[in-house]
Amino acid sequence: MRRGRLAATLLTLVCLMPATAQANAGIPMLAIYLPPAWLLLLPIILIEAAHGTLRWGVPFRQALKAQAFANVLSTIVGVPLCWALAAGVELACCGEAEGLGTGAQRVYAVTVQAPWLIPYETNLWWMVPAATVVLSIFFYGMSILVEYPIVRRGVPGLAASAARQWVIRTNAITYSLLLLFITIIGENEGLARAIRDAFGGVTSPIINAVFAALIRLLGVK
Repeated sequence: MRRGRLAATLLTLVCLMPATAQANAGIPMLAIYLPPAWLLLLPIILIEAAHGTLRWGVPFRQALKAQAFANVLSTIVGVPLCWALAAGVELACCGEAEGLGTGAQRVYAVTVQAPWLIPYETNLWWMVPAATVVLSIFFYGMSILVEYPIVRRGVPGLAASAARQWVIRTNAITYSLLLLFITIIGENEGLARAIRDAFGGVTSPIINAVFAALIRLLGVK
């Protein structure tokens, strides 16, 4: 069925993670989210730098340097850390399957449990896209918090209000593009497999290391 194609193709991205992607362990959504974010990193930097030049008159080289540092930090460090914290909260208190019998339970399953989806297999066709949107909101907020002080310091002549608007507006644009790209991946199995093959060797160790650290930290057995 077409409605299941998006989730099924995106789940191709977690197939190289036997320790974390088994049916009884759930779906680590970072495996779906992080490779597209890495692939779009350079275009995102260019878009956000260009916005600063066109809207605020910041010299492009200066804008590019500030946005490169800010986006590399938020994508390489911020996104995995944000996901790890959210996954830790879920593992500590909210990792039990509550079912999908009510509307509240369905919302709970793709919000509080969005970092590491419970594998309700017949419902993943809508849960994976919904959880992706929820995580995008979390990551958007994280990106603003991380990138604003970097951009502020990198362009000291720019007013604080302008720097804030720059970061808020451009991240809204680029996260929308990232969601669109993830949707495109979900409609193209060949592309999903290519991305998995390219990034699985990096993404898998990150997720497994975070999972092992959380288990040890929280004392979960």
